[in-house]
Amino acid sequence: MAKKSCRPSRELVSDREPGTGTFWAAPVKCSKISVGTTQMLKLFYGISSVASLINGTWMLLFPLSWYRDLPADVPHTGPFNSHFVRDLGVAFIVVGLAFGWSALNLERSRPVHVSLTVFLAGHALIHVADIAMGHLPANHWLIDLPGVFLPALIMIALAIPALRRRLGG
Repeated sequence: MAKKSCRPSRELVSDREPGTGTFWAAPVKCSKISVGTTQMLKLFYGISSVASLINGTWMLLFPLSWYRDLPADVPHTGPFNSHFVRDLGVAFIVVGLAFGWSALNLERSRPVHVSLTVFLAGHALIHVADIAMGHLPANHWLIDLPGVFLPALIMIALAIPALRRRLGG
C-alpha cells in the first residue's frame, strides 16, 4: 500500500496566451511513498524516544548507577559529578520527548529533527575530539559507536531532504 506525498512545484506556468503576464503555480507534484517506509521512520523515532527517556530518567534518578553501570566506560570521561549527570539527564528527557513528538507528527517534524541532529552530532563530535586528542582511550571508537556515533550518523542522513521525502517525513 502506498500513500501520496505531495509538495508544490517551483515551476510557474501560464494559464493564458504568452505575453499576457498572468502566471499560476504549476500543479502540485505527488509521488507515491510506501506506508512501510513511513512506519519505519516513525518506528525509528519511537525507539529513539524510549531509549532517550530511559537513559535520561536513569541519569536523573540514579546518577551514580548510570555513571558506573552504563556499558560505555563513562568513568573514562572524568570524575563523577552527580549534578552534571542529572543536568544531562534532563537534556536526554527533552530529547526523548522531541523524538516522541516527531514520531506522532511526522509531517511537521523536520525542524525538530534538525535540532535533534545538531544535539546528537555535537555530542558525537565531542567524543571524536576527546578520542583524537587522547582524552579517551582508542577503544572508545568501538564503545561509542552504537550509542553516540551511529545515532548521529543516522540523524544526519535523515536530515537530507531527498532521503527524508522518500521516507515520508
